[in-house]
Amino acid sequence: MLRLRMHDATTAFRAYRAEVLEAIDIDGTTANGYLFQIETALRLSLAGVGIREIPITFRDRIAGSSKMAVLRTMLETELRVTWWGLSLRAPALSNRFRATGAGRFLHSRVRPSGVPDRRAGELDPPVDG
Repeated sequence: MLRLRMHDATTAFRAYRAEVLEAIDIDGTTANGYLFQIETALRLSLAGVGIREIPITFRDRIAGSSKMAVLRTMLETELRVTWWGLSLRAPALSNRFRATGAGRFLHSRVRPSGVPDRRAGELDPPVDG
């Protein structure tokens, strides 16, 4: 949906060069926690950064419980990824929605800002009015 340059946006061992993080404006990310990995993957892909994946294997938890708010995390991830995908694939439609009050509010909450790439304009086009 997001045309990422990787197979798995949420799990893997990751290492970044400082200049790459600066180039994608890592400090400008709006997501937290689990979704932060997806937003970072999107920024890297839009910037055309070369990505090498090193898969990892998670083992089932044998003690304790997860602290993740599962329902909130699922809802936030679904909304943001859908918005980002729509912005990439149908910019005219997402621009029309952004022109509404609800669209401006949603856009201010979910857009990845500061992606320095020619395609970033598809994610953050100007809003008239």
